[in-house]
Amino acid sequence: MVELKRNPRKKDKIYRILIVGPNWLGDIMFTTPAIRAVRKAFPEAYISCWVVPRVADVIRANPNVDELLLFDERRWFQALGKTFSFVMELYNRCFDLGILFHRSFTRSAILKMAKIPTIVGQYTRKRARLGMHAVDLDYDSMHRVDYYLSIVGSLGIPPDGYHYDFKVEEESRNYVRHLLEYWGIRKDFALLLPGANWERKRWPAERFSALADRIVGDLGWDVVLSGGAGDVFLCEQIVEMSKFKDRIFVSAGKTTINQFAALAELARVVVGNDTGPVHIASAVNRRVYAIFGPTSPTITGLYGDLRDNNIFVPSGCKVPCILEECVADLKCIKSVDVELVMRYITARIGD
Repeated sequence: MVELKRNPRKKDKIYRILIVGPNWLGDIMFTTPAIRAVRKAFPEAYISCWVVPRVADVIRANPNVDELLLFDERRWFQALGKTFSFVMELYNRCFDLGILFHRSFTRSAILKMAKIPTIVGQYTRKRARLGMHAVDLDYDSMHRVDYYLSIVGSLGIPPDGYHYDFKVEEESRNYVRHLLEYWGIRKDFALLLPGANWERKRWPAERFSALADRIVGDLGWDVVLSGGAGDVFLCEQIVEMSKFKDRIFVSAGKTTINQFAALAELARVVVGNDTGPVHIASAVNRRVYAIFGPTSPTITGLYGDLRDNNIFVPSGCKVPCILEECVADLKCIKSVDVELVMRYITARIGD
């Protein structure tokens, strides 16, 4: 068991915890059960979370975090002064405990330079030299939720459930209601997420279009295509391929992360690739389905009681696949056909 020490430089009695988060939306969502466990273990503590700007809105929606700190240390060599200032900021806050969910050695060193007395995170040889508490975990095979829970578990903190935390703001709900009203959507709709930061994780656009047509034609629902600004062209392509262009709408580029969550909250069903937004949606909607190809659902799939909503068809390829170029014509992701996804959707229509 790790000995938890208080920072001797503190002038108050507040226990201060700094959590260093990962860089991707999905990974940030995977940390939320661990952050909630920390909050339950230290109900009176002041919890700060250091992340990069692109995931800030997910932390803002976490009810168990008191403070958001933004800093991207990857360009530290271009701005040593900014890095030093950030170290001093952390030093002056007198944190008692640092929890590293990110595997970066640089971030570990920053916490060490900030004189945080207890630091815990994944074991590496470099980190071990820092004198921090390094936990030896099999990062490459564990589901990310289990990985982050194991890090806080090394402090003697047990899990407090496995669901994700994401607070949808009422202002976001109002925006989405007006958006749906503008489109004329007054009843059921499906939310489809065709984008992904890695192109090989994307289910083909023509299959998303065919799925949208099946949803409109077979179920009578409208369809909304969501994503970031970079997904607008992809979504418009899917609409152009559809037989029901007047029943398919594009919200990509029109919503913030919180507004997206409000949209997912109202959807009859959400279907997407292995991406962060799918996991955000799963925090607010239980009818979420994730399509997998080169990545592994046992590592980054929907978790807890949604494990069975991971749609994956073994193709004979090694998963996860880290090849820079596919030599099998994307057989893994193409093994999932439209009929299979429709079976998943219709199996739980009455839920």
